[in-house]
Amino acid sequence: MRPGNLLRWWLSALAVFTLAALTGGPWLARRPDLLGPVLENVANLVRPLEGKDLLLAAFFLAKNSSVAAMALFAEQLVDFPCRLARRVLEKLRLPGRLLRLLTWRPPWAGRVLPLAVLALNGAVLAGVCAHLHASGISTRLLLTGLLPHGVPELSALFLACGAGAAGIAAGEKKDLFLRAVLPLLAAAAALETWVTPVVMELVA
Repeated sequence: MRPGNLLRWWLSALAVFTLAALTGGPWLARRPDLLGPVLENVANLVRPLEGKDLLLAAFFLAKNSSVAAMALFAEQLVDFPCRLARRVLEKLRLPGRLLRLLTWRPPWAGRVLPLAVLALNGAVLAGVCAHLHASGISTRLLLTGLLPHGVPELSALFLACGAGAAGIAAGEKKDLFLRAVLPLLAAAAALETWVTPVVMELVA
């Protein structure tokens, strides 16, 4: 993994995320009917883990790493059912043209999902922040609740989505996930569990 490639993937993902935040965030902030269920679902998942710090950190890591892995390996995930269908249909001895038609997929299909993950996360995060700010939560408290764990968490997401959209080889994706994405997400989970709550209490 060249540092130049990592920076390019990170910056490209940041651009998509920012664009979605600026365009979709304000619209979502005016739709409490959409944001309300999202916030409630997150609260319902986290509430049973309160006071169980190790389980809470494991939950954050599992949730974020599954999203990052899905975005990073989207191309392989899209290819798998096509290859499986091709193997099954080949046994039926279908004509070559029909076989290609039935198992065809757009070459860009696996690269759209990482962009969609970025856009959704950008819009939802911006919408939630705008909604909470309108509800009376100060900008200082919002930043305090986001920055400690948000920097490594979003950096990992940007690397995963940027590399996934770039369509690099599966081996490179594996190295990137194990050497950069997963360590960043582990750090983010630890910070979100043990550091962010303490910092927020100091600021509140």
